[in-house]
Order: sequence, then structure tokens, then C-alpha cells
Amino acid sequence: MTNTLPRKKKTYPIQVAQATHPGLVRERNEDSHGWFSTAAGELFVVADGMGGHAGGETASRLAVESVSGYVLENAESGRPPSDLIKEALFAADKAISDAAREELPLRGMGSTAAILLVKEPLAWFIHAGDSRIYLYADGLLQRITKDHSLVQLMMDMGEISPEEVPNFEGRSVITRSLGGNLNAGTMEVMEMDCYPGDQFLLCSDGLTATVSDDGIGEVLASVATVRDKVERLMEMALKGGGIDNVTVQLAAIPPSGTTIDQSAEELSRDGSKPEKPISGYLGLITILVLGILMGSLGTFFYLKSLRNAAGTHGKGAATVAGKAASSPTPSPTPPPPPGSTEERTKLFGRKPGGSLPATGAAPAAKTEKTRRTPKTRDKTPDKTGDKNDPAAKDEVPEKDDSAPGLPG
Repeated sequence: MTNTLPRKKKTYPIQVAQATHPGLVRERNEDSHGWFSTAAGELFVVADGMGGHAGGETASRLAVESVSGYVLENAESGRPPSDLIKEALFAADKAISDAAREELPLRGMGSTAAILLVKEPLAWFIHAGDSRIYLYADGLLQRITKDHSLVQLMMDMGEISPEEVPNFEGRSVITRSLGGNLNAGTMEVMEMDCYPGDQFLLCSDGLTATVSDDGIGEVLASVATVRDKVERLMEMALKGGGIDNVTVQLAAIPPSGTTIDQSAEELSRDGSKPEKPISGYLGLITILVLGILMGSLGTFFYLKSLRNAAGTHGKGAATVAGKAASSPTPSPTPPPPPGSTEERTKLFGRKPGGSLPATGAAPAAKTEKTRRTPKTRDKTPDKTGDKNDPAAKDEVPEKDDSAPGLPG
């Protein structure tokens, strides 16, 4: 079974932050996103709707609701996680297609989708369109999804270079989307190991249209909290022009050695920090009270010993004076000569020629950075072809919100 592994390890609450923004050009936000805790693992979904204002907003919302609803309902069915999220993707595809047929204003609507399911020590993901999933691990940023877009197709064929993409007229055209445009033979679920310290980033193209992969990698490499990283990425997208709706989700597996308290930086689903459990405050108060009590007892016994010492000194003062008068005064021990072995031992705690205590550990050995390769968990031979492949059909979905009927 793909979800049964021999190795087991202690896991900690995943740290999550997420944000969405309409951008600086669009009046409405047609992106949707969600984070759901299920029996099958932590589920993350980002969707970018297309097909006019009403259609795009409805399509992305249906995508998130359908995917999450399917996984929540079937999480304990025993299905392999790879099957679960693929079936959820096609459930969302059908829900959007059905809604578009029932309501005329929604005709032609569609949505991208990026779906990630994490249950340590594995993660599974599937996507449609140009919403992306990145992995930042071991100092490297990897784009672990490949855009289903005309731009990507042209680059794969060598027709355009990455430098030509910003000026390419068809950069908004996608070749796969939810809404009756998926082919089971061309969709595959990827599986990969995940480890403490890994960071998964899901985003709509509103981020990647204005922020480079290098820029994303620099932010994820910082020591900031997940919330600060998401806020920084959103700020960069808006400063870059905010030409589209922007959605960012960041899920981080705490590094090894992180305590439960440290991993409580995890954010709630509305993006706010959770309230600290009252048990934490009670523990802190208990420590403070015990500290005060111990300090008071220490002070009491110290003062008591001083009083006892003062009484003993008064009673034996005459005896001490008599002994002092009858006994010759010993001559003081002369100090060691300057520069002598005795003086250096007294000053530095070691004899000449000795070694000082070590002040630091040896530098850690450098670890070579390597890219992690996802494994295909589900791929069936393509017998029917991709309905959205430009080579297979005349129409290619284009992300144009101003034109209902064209996914955009």
C-alpha cells in the first residue's frame, strides 16, 4: 500500500499561513483557497477562477468546496491518498461543469487548481492550469508542478525562451482547467517524501507573474515566521504591479528539535495567530510563584544564619582576645614574584605551556544540496488525448475575465 511505510517518526503541528488579495487592477478577487485538517492528512487547495466576474468567482469557490468536501467525506474510506486527491479533482471538474450548464451567465467558466495533501512522511499533489506548488528544502527552491499553459508548451518546444515570456501574447492561455476540460489519461498524482524543515508554497499566477522564482526562494530562505514570509511575498507581488488576483499559501514542517510550544506559531485558517492555551499561562504562573517562595525561604535562612553567627562571636570574644595575646602573630605569606609560574597559574588557571579550554565546536561539515524528485503515483496511458491541447482542438482556454465564456 502506498500509504503504509516501515519508518515512523514523531510529528509536530504543521505551521501554516495564507493570504489573498484582489491586486491593484482587478475589482474583484476570483481566487479561492482553503486549508483543511482531515483523517487523510493536511489538505491545501488554491484555485484561480476564469470566465468573467460571476463565472470566475463561482468556479474557484466550487473548486475548493468540491475538493475539500470529497476528501473530508472519503478520508477514512481506506483509499490511497493518491487516488483520493485525483478523484477529488475530477469531482470539482464535474461540479463546475454541471453548474455552468444549469446557469446561462456561468457558461464557459472554469478554474485552475493546485492540491496538496501532507501526511508525514509523505506528500501527494496534483494540479490543473498555471497555479503552482513549490518545495523549499535543503536550501533549494523547486517548482514541483509544471504549468499547463501555452507558454510552457512553447518553451518545451523551444519556440520561445524564458526571457521572451513577459512579451508573449499568449501568456494567459492555459491548456487544462476544471469545468469539463480534464482528461483522466493526462492527469497524474505525484508523491514525494517530506522531512522536517520542508516548506510547501501554493500560489496563483498573480504571484508568479510579478515575483521571480529567485525572489520567492530568497523569502523562503529567511528565518522569518511563516506569516512574515507570506506577507513579504504578497507585498512583493503588489509592488510588482498587482496585475492579477494574488493568493499565497505556505505550509512548513517544523525543523527537527522544534518543541510543541515553538511550533505553536501555526496560524489559524483566517490568518490570525491562535490564542495561547490557558494551560500555558497556568504553568508560567506556577513557576513564578514557586520562584518567589524559594527566594523568600532562602532569604529567611540566610538572615537566621547571620543572627546565629553574631551570637556565637559575642560569647567567645574574650577567649579569642586572650588567645591572640598569648600567641605570636604569624608573618604574612609573600605574594609570588611577577611572572612566576605560581602567579600565572593564579591569574589564568593554567601553568605555562598548558592549553586554554576550548571556546567553540569544530565547524559543521558542509552538506551538498540536492534536488528531490517526485514520483508518479498514478498515470494511465493517454488513449483519448487532451481536450485542451492546442494541437488537438482549435480553441484553447484563455484567462480573460472580461469575456464570459472564455476561461481566464
